Amino acid sequence: MSNSDTTRQSLILGALLHDIGKFAQRAQDDPTIRDHSQWGEEWFQNNLAEKLTTIFSLDKKEIIRSAISNHHYGEPYISLADAISAGERIELRQEEKGDPFTDRLISVFSRISISDDVKKEKYHKLSPLGAEHLGETFPIDEKKCSVKEYAELLSLFNREIKSIEFNNLSPDQIIDLIYFLLWKYSWCIPSAAYKDEPDVSLFDHLKTTAAIAICLYDYSIENRDQTLNLDSTAFCLIGGDIAGIQPYIFSVLTQQGKVAKRLRARSLLVQLISEVAAHKILQTFNLPLCNLIISAGGNFYILVPNLKETSRKIEELQKEFDEWTLTQLNAELSLSIASIRSSGRDLANFSKVLDRLKAEVNYGKYQPHKSMFSSNGRWPEQEFLRPEVIEGDEKACQGCHKYPRKEGEPNEDNLCERCLTDTKIGQLLPRKKYLAFFNNQGHQFKIFNYSFELWDEKDLRDKLTEEPYLTLRLNSPEIRLPVTGFKYLTTHIPTNGEEKNQPVSFDDIANVSQGDKLLGYVKVDVDRLGDILRYGFDPEKPKGKYRVQGIKPTISRFT
Repeated sequence: MSNSDTTRQSLILGALLHDIGKFAQRAQDDPTIRDHSQWGEEWFQNNLAEKLTTIFSLDKKEIIRSAISNHHYGEPYISLADAISAGERIELRQEEKGDPFTDRLISVFSRISISDDVKKEKYHKLSPLGAEHLGETFPIDEKKCSVKEYAELLSLFNREIKSIEFNNLSPDQIIDLIYFLLWKYSWCIPSAAYKDEPDVSLFDHLKTTAAIAICLYDYSIENRDQTLNLDSTAFCLIGGDIAGIQPYIFSVLTQQGKVAKRLRARSLLVQLISEVAAHKILQTFNLPLCNLIISAGGNFYILVPNLKETSRKIEELQKEFDEWTLTQLNAELSLSIASIRSSGRDLANFSKVLDRLKAEVNYGKYQPHKSMFSSNGRWPEQEFLRPEVIEGDEKACQGCHKYPRKEGEPNEDNLCERCLTDTKIGQLLPRKKYLAFFNNQGHQFKIFNYSFELWDEKDLRDKLTEEPYLTLRLNSPEIRLPVTGFKYLTTHIPTNGEEKNQPVSFDDIANVSQGDKLLGYVKVDVDRLGDILRYGFDPEKPKGKYRVQGIKPTISRFT
């Protein structure tokens, strides 16, 4: 996101923090002496205001402060965004009232039902994400929590913010940093409980409010003659889906040469194609990570403003995705994106919007690479011709047998460029701690016109001048600058401690089998995920709203 206009960034940061007072209020012995907006303003002044002084001017800091203290009335974009985002909540029955100070967050998985079976509610304990190596994300039976639990969680949050030196950060980096810190500490806190069932996390509410607010702001700048309200068609929801994932990954099992490394690499590459595509869309519209509403399983949903150039930009992105997956992956994968325009009132019933968008995305999946195969009503024949080798040819890749082997660099296994790249990624992944993204092709592994690298501690120190737009810690929520966020990936491999932690070979694994010395593998899939997202939250289907946000990150941490 551009650093040229800190007004937008102040608005995003203010929206991200607008309900931080709920966190602070619930950690107090006498929480009702002030409302949550007053507690939030005090928290901001005590913990963050001074740190932002070198990055944001006084008037921009006032936007952030006012978003926290006046978000119900005084800040029009955030007030309306808050109202739209709050449409995700399910009201309690008239005779019921929850307790926002002691009710735990209901686990979204205990609310899912696509049958008539009665579900038992489960709850989340208050704990930073990653404190127990993700064991803390497993729900518990205890419904109530204590002020002490909130106070301990808030103390850890405050301590981490105070330990970070903000002076050398850009406004965009601060937004990323606060986004991930809020994820780490407020994923387990209910957004509301008094009149609403506490099954939406504070983090999800803050994130969606920020995404909606910046869309409202950008839409209003282009449509100054309009008065924003719930019926303003200010939004465009973009959906993306990768087709061909399973054949692309599992075809490696029938091939030769560095199979384990290539299998790891292809699994990672599918995730990163989806993620980098989402990043490209966000940066095309100058938006933060908040606007990536969902990203998991090879698909994503992004909220962007409905502007005059939105459709053209989406078409250009689709063409770029088509060209890259055709030329670089030989069309083994395709990435289809589609969009629908929505009002705030539409977004309040997110499952219906998702249904419409999914239908559009699926239509595109049945026409993969259409932009490359049709031009001015004609077929460009040259695009149908791909490089060909004959199996058994001495120049054929000895891994996949599909493409010519890579020439001009050490390649003792006689692999093609794609298999060689897969091998390098698969070799690095278990040993590296950081993932760095760049919005150019000047780095080790390329996706579209972006690139990424896998780093260890030495790389992190030595490559600071290369300025990635995002650096993430792998499999740990530890945030230590220049790292501003985290990501969970499957990186573990069995090692032999007697041989300096060398990876255990397939032969060694097979040799410990009981009976025949053979390998086996377990393939896990989430069944009927689409039905769950659209219909799984309410017996009067379809309902869903933003609860889908709570499902997909949780699934992705364990798959």
